[in-house]
Amino acid sequence: MLEALAIGLYCFLVVGTAALFLKVVAWRRDRLDQRVYETLRREHPERVFGTTEYDARFSQPDFAALETHLGRPLPEEVKKLYSDGQTMRAGDFQVVPPEAQSPEDYLWVNCFFPADGHAITDLWPTDFLSPTQLPFATDGSEGVYYLELQAGTDDPAVCLYYHDGDFHVEVAPALSEFLSWQRVLTP
Repeated sequence: MLEALAIGLYCFLVVGTAALFLKVVAWRRDRLDQRVYETLRREHPERVFGTTEYDARFSQPDFAALETHLGRPLPEEVKKLYSDGQTMRAGDFQVVPPEAQSPEDYLWVNCFFPADGHAITDLWPTDFLSPTQLPFATDGSEGVYYLELQAGTDDPAVCLYYHDGDFHVEVAPALSEFLSWQRVLTP
């Protein structure tokens, strides 16, 4: 009986110590993330969503830089998207696909990416996108919405790369269709 109690106490101490260790590690990681964010916000505010400097990048899309990087002209529908400042500055909303049965089927959009040279250096090269794929938004959970730029297509398909599962899904067969879907602001 005493032996079982000792084993139980030992297990409690081991599990408690491990839980405390994990809490400290999580706290330190959060503090590090916050310090990195604050440093980035201070030294490169043009790369932090929500800053005046980041917002200003939407006013001056640099299509030439993107076309040079991609090695092809941007489709007109993409230029039209980036020319719509109100849409590009929107953030933290959900998109309702026509086949959505419930809010769980909605797609989260955290923010759009500007179309300029910083977007290229911030988002390319990546290990999950090819040069024919143009990232244009994030879901806020390390997922990236991108356009599949196929030759001869003026209205590219919208796909979503899920970082946590490391897989790609076509969200809409055309950018114009994706942009026409209802939006729901999140609280």
